[in-house]
Amino acid sequence: MESQPTNNLSTILDVAAVVGAVGGSIAAAVTQQVAFATIPLSASIVLNVVNRRQMTTQMMATQQANQNAIAQLERFSQQQMSTIQNSVVELSQSHQKSVSQIDRQIQEQQTSFEALSERFGSVSGQVADLQKSSANSTKEMQLLQNATQTLQTHHQEIEAVVMNMRELQEISQKMVSNPNSAEFYFNRGLSQERIGDKNRAIDDHTSAIRLDPNFAPAYHHRGILSNEIGHRKKAIDDLRKASQLYFGQGDIENYEATKELSKNLYELRSPAINEEEKAKTPSSHTLLVGGLFS
Repeated sequence: MESQPTNNLSTILDVAAVVGAVGGSIAAAVTQQVAFATIPLSASIVLNVVNRRQMTTQMMATQQANQNAIAQLERFSQQQMSTIQNSVVELSQSHQKSVSQIDRQIQEQQTSFEALSERFGSVSGQVADLQKSSANSTKEMQLLQNATQTLQTHHQEIEAVVMNMRELQEISQKMVSNPNSAEFYFNRGLSQERIGDKNRAIDDHTSAIRLDPNFAPAYHHRGILSNEIGHRKKAIDDLRKASQLYFGQGDIENYEATKELSKNLYELRSPAINEEEKAKTPSSHTLLVGGLFS
């Protein structure tokens, strides 16, 4: 901003010197007196000297500004380098601490593992001695334990079946007084699922959907059961419908679950679908002939 007025002043001084010299020459030629030529020439020289000094001053000021800018950049670069070096040192120290902690944990785990290995070896030796000394008794006890576990398992299964049958009976009794309850059909479908009757469970979920087309859990469970009995397309349709309803009802957890399940089933079904579509797709000749009569 400061150089523009200085440049303008230099230009004015140069023009004035040239005009003075030309004017003096003309005056000397007209009057034929040398004095008229020397005065403008002297003034021109003075103006040139002044102009050169101003230019020199301007160049020195510009050079000084550039040196200041370079010095400022160097200081900034040094500060940045110092900051980066400090960060590198801190990261290195943090990394070393983490490595040291991990090494200590590994050593502690190895020590614990060795101690456990020793204990396990001692216990194994004791067990081996006991097994050798009482092999027959151990076999009999094992057989007895297996038989007891089997009986307990059967007993639990029977209790579960009895409980589910009671639930079915209770729900069926409630449905007599309220046959249009989608929730009753859905709950009875869940009981059918637990006792393994998938087809009846699907029928109950279908009845619940018929009574309440927006019953998302019924679509959800019917989709799972349809997939288990091999009806994958129906399963995908039901799971997609359940996902849409869950999303509309704000149930994000079940929305994500049904969406992911339907996606997985679709990806499993896609190769078979492509083969069926290739088999069903007519040839180009058939399409052309069919188009003539359509």
